[in-house]
Amino acid sequence: KGIHIIKKINENNNIRNNIIFTLAGKFDPSALKYVKNNSNNFNNVIILNKFIDDSTESKLINSTDFVWLCYTSGSDGSSGVMQLAALYHKPIIYSNRGLINFIASKYKLGFKITLEKNILSQFQKIFFKDHKKTRLKKPIAKYVNNLLKSKFERKIALELEN
Repeated sequence: KGIHIIKKINENNNIRNNIIFTLAGKFDPSALKYVKNNSNNFNNVIILNKFIDDSTESKLINSTDFVWLCYTSGSDGSSGVMQLAALYHKPIIYSNRGLINFIASKYKLGFKITLEKNILSQFQKIFFKDHKKTRLKKPIAKYVNNLLKSKFERKIALELEN
């Protein structure tokens, strides 16, 4: 989930005092221990440590400004969460790794964090400058339109949306 990235970002009081992160899904016990041991950097983080059903997932995504997909492992898999974020016209924050990076960069679905660079300054730029002037509605709508062209993907997208 890139939880150590959130810790790094939250070392900045201005960010920690103005943003709430909600992390949802079943957590590895070591990740929960990490949060507990660094609790001063996670006081603006809500953790839902459980299986998230489709309805809850939809509510969470619909009620947020950004969807965090800044995974550090760079999975070769795509993300149903990324598709659901697009269906709700929510920009994502993603890392420069894996298939999510490839798709999100190609369709301009949000903001990229390059893990090898200063993460804090990148996030500050995204949150306090870039997202206010960047127009993402059209690229996200184009991605959704392309996603819904395939009969299979349309069925999945409709199920995610409901």
